[in-house]
Amino acid sequence: MLTFSVVHRALLTFALACLVVATGCTNSVYHRAGKTLAGDLNERLTLRIHEARQAGTLAAETLKNNPSGLEAERAELAAWDFSRRVLSVQDVLARLPEPNPEAARVLEELQRADEALTAVMELPVSERAQAWAQAAAILEGALADADTFLAANNSAHAGMLKAD
Repeated sequence: MLTFSVVHRALLTFALACLVVATGCTNSVYHRAGKTLAGDLNERLTLRIHEARQAGTLAAETLKNNPSGLEAERAELAAWDFSRRVLSVQDVLARLPEPNPEAARVLEELQRADEALTAVMELPVSERAQAWAQAAAILEGALADADTFLAANNSAHAGMLKAD
């Protein structure tokens, strides 16, 4: 008669095997998606800028009260997410066949804000208050630039600004 631990191990092994087969034996879904996603890169750029704006807003709200302890960890995660979103804007902008100077300017401001947030997150928690004030001003400017870009370039995403 099989004991619970043997059955449990068998189910765990089976689940692990299914996971390996599902993820390792096929082409990466992320790899294929980059080549086959619906096509208008300008729409994708606008969406990525909108996502970076949302992540920046969350980072600003999280860092607003000079967090410490668990809130500091949340702030670091929010800053990291913003950084990731800025990289996605950069990725789409690099794929555009024709340069978009306005989007490039917005990206530069987002990158400046990302660098400022990263610098703050590298400081000890006790030293972040003054550095945060400077980073917050840079971040707010970048978010305002993103708002202007979104309002001017895509009415669908401009409508999202009111929902945020």
